[in-house]
Amino acid sequence: MEQKQLVDFVGNLATAQRQHFPDLGFLLPDGRLTIDVDRRAVSAVRVQLPGKQVLHLHSIHVEGTGLDDLVAATTVSASSSWRDFEEVLRRGTLLDPGEHGTGLHTDRERRPWVEIRFARPANVSRITLRNVATSTASRARGMTVSVEVDGIGRWDTVYDGVARLAELDAMVAGMTAEVPADEAPLVTALAPIARDAVIGDYRAAWRALEAADDLAPEQRALLRSVVSDVLLTPHSLEWTIHGMKCSFRFWSDAERSDYVGEALAVIQVLRGLTDKVCFGFGTVLGLIRDGSLIPHDDDVDIIVGLEPHEAGTLADGLALLRSFLEERGYEVYGDHLSHHGVRTTGTRAVDVFVGLFEGDTIAWYPGKRGSLTRDIMYPTSVGSLLGHDCPLPRDPLAYLERVYGPGWRVPDPGFSHAWRPKPFTDIAGSRSRAEGTSPAAEK
Repeated sequence: MEQKQLVDFVGNLATAQRQHFPDLGFLLPDGRLTIDVDRRAVSAVRVQLPGKQVLHLHSIHVEGTGLDDLVAATTVSASSSWRDFEEVLRRGTLLDPGEHGTGLHTDRERRPWVEIRFARPANVSRITLRNVATSTASRARGMTVSVEVDGIGRWDTVYDGVARLAELDAMVAGMTAEVPADEAPLVTALAPIARDAVIGDYRAAWRALEAADDLAPEQRALLRSVVSDVLLTPHSLEWTIHGMKCSFRFWSDAERSDYVGEALAVIQVLRGLTDKVCFGFGTVLGLIRDGSLIPHDDDVDIIVGLEPHEAGTLADGLALLRSFLEERGYEVYGDHLSHHGVRTTGTRAVDVFVGLFEGDTIAWYPGKRGSLTRDIMYPTSVGSLLGHDCPLPRDPLAYLERVYGPGWRVPDPGFSHAWRPKPFTDIAGSRSRAEGTSPAAEK
């Protein structure tokens, strides 16, 4: 009955949010917020966030008398513009409610804002905001929308996101207080996690679960499962070992095949650096065990082996990787011990791991140092994945047993590598930063 009680609690919370706080659905990807303003002689509209954050939105559409052409009738300014978004703002993309990319993106700063000022005072009936379509939509929490009336510097708040979140918190506290005493411990742990998940703040939900350090592993797994089933699945998300992700189970066959093709393009480029490059980690596991990408996974892993004369430390190897790929138009990011994220415009990121040969052995962190040999790895073999011929370790069965242990044939959504950087300390190099909770390559 324990699971049913938790499911009921989260289900009731989701229902209450939809009924009493539909505006907070704006914090989910591509969320909409419609505000009935009904103000006369409005000189400007301002949207602002509290604290230190990024303000980015798809659009702000203002309706009222004489506002058919918002670009001509207004001047738009922002506290800052990230990268080339000053030009996007100048073009007036933010004022277009139609289909396009992000219309506003500030730097991360204290109390970022955007202001729409009218050429002459207007009667404003309604303001509709559309959030960005990515998981970063939750950054808009606590947003306030204000209008300046009569051009005299008096601002009226027409939407207060901070107050709405406080009201949601009060409702969650009331629901928790009504739970019978025998159910209270797990529900009390679940309440803040579900509260964050219901408004799309998945990072905070992850942290809330991590903070509940008195939970047993099976209890943590139960809470993740309940949140996944009730709150995330309707949005094509799953709480995996990587976090709240759109895992491969929600991708179409065409999307998965295209992604593998994009990864193969990265491998082809990397062959200009070394011939010791192939798929690794969970990508190999999925191909061999499932004949596909692992359903609960969400990215593809590539592994590169470098000789001592090519890189003396992992940091040297990552610097070489970054320089080589950036010169060829790739975006390379991340500050992990042995891997970078890699992508180009319009493609999804892949993780590229660097390993260093030490005589006849090699390992890719977070694997066990020295656990793999040249004979296991090279020359690479070929396997078929979603219609593509894919490079794999020479002996993929031996590779999987060394990386995942003898039980690798049995799917384990909760599997996590040990993430012990200490054995790699002497070859890490100065610019590496090992993150024990790093989710990459966990399968």
